[in-house]
Amino acid sequence: MFSDYYTFLEVDQQVLTFNVGKEQVAVELKYVKKVDLAEDLMPLPRSPPGVEGVIQIDEEPYPLLNLERLLDPTIPFKPPQIVVLVNTVDNLYAVQLSELPNALEKVEAESGSTSLPEKWVKGYVQSNDGSIPLLDIKAIWEGLE
Repeated sequence: MFSDYYTFLEVDQQVLTFNVGKEQVAVELKYVKKVDLAEDLMPLPRSPPGVEGVIQIDEEPYPLLNLERLLDPTIPFKPPQIVVLVNTVDNLYAVQLSELPNALEKVEAESGSTSLPEKWVKGYVQSNDGSIPLLDIKAIWEGLE
């Protein structure tokens, strides 16, 4: 649904930004397959905190990650409204968002600071408000195993 909005951008030179709690983060747009409304969430019993279940997107199941709840499992569950489907080369993961993401030109920053776990961050990009951590979704998933 929302993917058409981003198709005019030069994919290799863009990032998608969104908030994880109060912190703005980014994912490289070249790895984003789709931004869509969240529907058909199936909870998974005994799944790790932050893995909300399996969500159907285009009739395919994907694990749904809630990064805020991965950081703080005491945060109450909220049904997802928007998801970003991210391709990590090996797999596709749905990441729960609380608002529509924004596209930003990818300008690498030399450094930055974040409250996120170091293994989640593969670099920083520059924004008008300073540097933003660039997420490594595959590393986040592998940290759950």
